[in-house]
Formats: sequence, structure tokens, C-alpha cells
Amino acid sequence: MRVKTLWLFSYVVFLALVFAALVFFHQYDIFAFLVILLVLPTASAIFAHHAAKRVTVAMASNLYVTNKLTDTHIEILLSNPLQLPLPACGLRLTMSNRFYPNEDDRLLSFALYSGEVRQSIRIPVRSIYCGAVHVRLKEFVLHDYFNFFAFSVPLDVSSDVMALPKADVPALLDEVAGSYGEEESEERQNRIEDPNEVKDMREYRMGDRPQSIHWKLSAGRGELLVKEFESLSSRQHVLLFELYNDEGHLLDSILELVYALATQLIATNVEWKVLWWSESHYAFRDALIRSEEDLWDIWNDVFYETIYSEPFYAYELLKHRETKFTSFIYIAKANTDVAGRELASLEDASALLVIE
Repeated sequence: MRVKTLWLFSYVVFLALVFAALVFFHQYDIFAFLVILLVLPTASAIFAHHAAKRVTVAMASNLYVTNKLTDTHIEILLSNPLQLPLPACGLRLTMSNRFYPNEDDRLLSFALYSGEVRQSIRIPVRSIYCGAVHVRLKEFVLHDYFNFFAFSVPLDVSSDVMALPKADVPALLDEVAGSYGEEESEERQNRIEDPNEVKDMREYRMGDRPQSIHWKLSAGRGELLVKEFESLSSRQHVLLFELYNDEGHLLDSILELVYALATQLIATNVEWKVLWWSESHYAFRDALIRSEEDLWDIWNDVFYETIYSEPFYAYELLKHRETKFTSFIYIAKANTDVAGRELASLEDASALLVIE
């Protein structure tokens, strides 16, 4: 409970004047007015204290998806089960990108109607950086009808806004992604489909070669099944990026480039593995990207990772492990002297992309 000192002081002065008038004039009307002045604020405070505990606050959804630098709105649902409206309500909330912990504090003021019908409040959210913007409702505040007292109820209601990288794809990435797509397509065309190299069976997808269909097994199952073969070159395409950030918010540029390149690689119909170092799991994490849905799953993990301050941290850890991939793209801070020398020692590396 918070007291509005100035407003309450004004009320006390006015009350003292009415009391002085009663003493001087001795009139019943003044006495009745004095009683009302004493009773109503007390009743108002008691009602507000009770009402503050009865109001319900919830988020319409616990997850919203948008792009960075794009406005989106989160919806807050409130309900006042009492029979009287509440004209002076407030919500205290904070917003912060998990990669950039600076909190944006806000106070919303609004009125609540009476009845069980839920009211909704839409709050605009806009992030200038990629990441998960955590929106947390901290406190519901209700002022009594005389605006003398403010009663607050702590809240633990939150939602996340996933601010994805922009969809702009740099033209320079077309050639890089396309080259890998051409190599893989040529390999598939020239691949000898030895039955001993079948590694798995899967359902038929549009575009699969008829020669890859396992006709006998398909007849027994009643559905088309396709043989998946081991690649003759054991090619594994890997995209490694650093979860490194600096004062210039380099991490945002790294994530932009990862998104741009991954989008182009999806278009080539080549399976790529995205690789990053997870401080929270203290291990490398990876995920295959074959579609936009796979890319979304990656962001859903990456946006909740812990960033680090060493620009080539993941690469340094990877150098000391046995690598079995032949196509390698590395996205990190631009440093020709350091990154160039290190990549020269990794024989499997076939491409390097850096952030300026």
C-alpha cells in the first residue's frame, strides 16, 4: 500500500476546515457532511484493498514471433469479478532482450469495467536486436476511488517475443550457398546406389527418384518407401558460428548472417548442420536445417543460450576435437590475422565468412 501524501494532506486540511465550521456554526448538515468525509475514504480504501486481490491478470499467449525492427503487440487479459468498476488501475512491467539485459520499465494506466467479461490490453513491442524479448508483469496496482491509497499485488506473469533476424539475404551469399548445392546435386547424380550402402528407409517425398523406391517393401507396407544411401564422399556440411558479443553488438550481425546463409542453403535442398557452443550445456549443440521449420527450432534454442566474451571461443574448442566434415562455413568476428591463420590449420575448412 502506498499513500498519496500531497493529496491526503489536502484532504486533512479540508477536513479540519469542515470540523472548524461545525464547531463555529453547530449545524446538523455540517456534521453529516463531516461524517461522510470520514466514512467514504475508509470504505473506499477497504474496497480497493479487497478488489486488488480479486482482479485476475494473464497473458493471451506465452510466445510471440516477429522480426527485429518490426512492431508486434502482446495481449494482456484482465478480469474484474466485482460489481463496481475500477477507474484507476495500473500494471508495472519490464521488457528485456535475454542477450542484452538492460530492462525497459513501463507503467500502464487503465480502467477496468465490472463483470466477468475479460478486458484486453495490447502493448507494442519492438526490438532493434535479434533475440528473445522477455516481457514480465511485475505488479498490479489499484488506487481507491478517492485516490488516497494505492494497493499493489505482485505478479509472476510473463511472455516471450522472439525477434527473428530480418529476411534480407545479402546477394554475396547466393554464390556461396549455390556452390554447395551444385556440388551436392552432382554427387547425387553420380552416386552408385549400392544396396550395401542403404542406411535407412523413409516415406516418399515429391522429387525423389523412382530408382530409389523400394518397390517390394512398399508393396508390403501399402505406401511408397524410399531408400536412403550413404554418401560416397561422406560429405557433412557444417555451419559453425560464435555466440560472441561486444560493445558494438556484433552478435546481432552474426545471427543476421547465419539466418541469411541458412535461408539460401535451404533453397539448395542440401542438408546442413548448424553447430554452436552452448555455455549452459557446456557442450557443442547441433541441428540439421532442411526447412524453415528446422531453422525456427534452432532460434528457439539459440536465443536462450548464454553468450561469451571470447571472439573465437567455439572454434578454439572445435580445433581440439576430431572433425569429420568436409564442407565447413565459419561465422565469427572479422580478424584476418587471427581467423585466417587458424582456419589454415583446419584442413576440412572449405569456406570462411566473417563479420566486418
